[in-house]
Amino acid sequence: MWKTTGCAVIGRGHEKEGLPCQDQVAFAAGGGIAAAVLADGAGSAKMAEEGAICAAKIAANYLVAHFHEILADDDATAVKEQLLATLKHALQERAEELDCALRDLASTLLAVAADDEQLLIVHLGDGVIGYLKEGELRVVSAPDNGEFANVTTFVTSPDALVKLRIYRGGVENVEGIVLMSDGTEQSFYQKQQRRLMPRLVHVMREAALVDNRVFVPQLVDAMTTVVTARTQDDCSIALLVRAIDEENPLAGKDDAARMEAFGIVADAPCARRRLRLCDEIYGYLAKPRTERAICRRFHIRFGAKKKLARLLAKGYIVKNGDIYQRACAARE
Repeated sequence: MWKTTGCAVIGRGHEKEGLPCQDQVAFAAGGGIAAAVLADGAGSAKMAEEGAICAAKIAANYLVAHFHEILADDDATAVKEQLLATLKHALQERAEELDCALRDLASTLLAVAADDEQLLIVHLGDGVIGYLKEGELRVVSAPDNGEFANVTTFVTSPDALVKLRIYRGGVENVEGIVLMSDGTEQSFYQKQQRRLMPRLVHVMREAALVDNRVFVPQLVDAMTTVVTARTQDDCSIALLVRAIDEENPLAGKDDAARMEAFGIVADAPCARRRLRLCDEIYGYLAKPRTERAICRRFHIRFGAKKKLARLLAKGYIVKNGDIYQRACAARE
């Protein structure tokens, strides 16, 4: 029911200094539960990237393994204590392996886990968590920066238990949840208005529609070329989006959504005709077809490669030699 995706890219500041990316994302799934986690290593921590890797991985696995227990437990403090104890134990073991102090592995933590009925959100530190429901973006948890913008709480902080936030709720009509680090929030979050930018809707819907083999490289490119331009910090984003029908990921989408998916300008001349043609070609590619067969079937003399290239770029179809096929059908 849920699909996870995301990436972390190095910021201009760390790139200039020759330092590694200190943001990390991790994913886990099992038993009908999926989890996405993001951790932003503290800039003041000597081994921040190692701490972020450890915290993200442990948290993702923990939330999947204990999802139902957490939702059933009415003692919120006990839930937080157990989660933090698990994280700190893993971080302490990693600190001993690296011969460093626990504080050298400090990081924030943003996480979401969901099954087909409920979701669980965890937030400690800065960064933003939001969700898309019935076409509307809403903020679930805003950044915790205290009095100063560059001050926040980490998994290793003494007051982590007090500052850790946990949210539980249903998944009805929820299209997806987005986690972003403070670097990424510079492009997608208006802090004063406490509002997520509308462009996130497109990102989340593309994440649901496009195969990760195509979507993730596109996301990395956008994060590297556009998002990092607005900050010196590392940038990361993790998404948990409602999975689309594997047989036909565009099934049930209205004309506007399908035009956006196919890259058709809605008010362009012949937009409806182009949409109908793209729909028909996509349906035809449920089975492997050559370009020649496609052109003959749809009486296309010119522009076939351009139409197919658009579908390839979006990840809706794949190409093997001269053979084209829907991506979902090719995986069967």
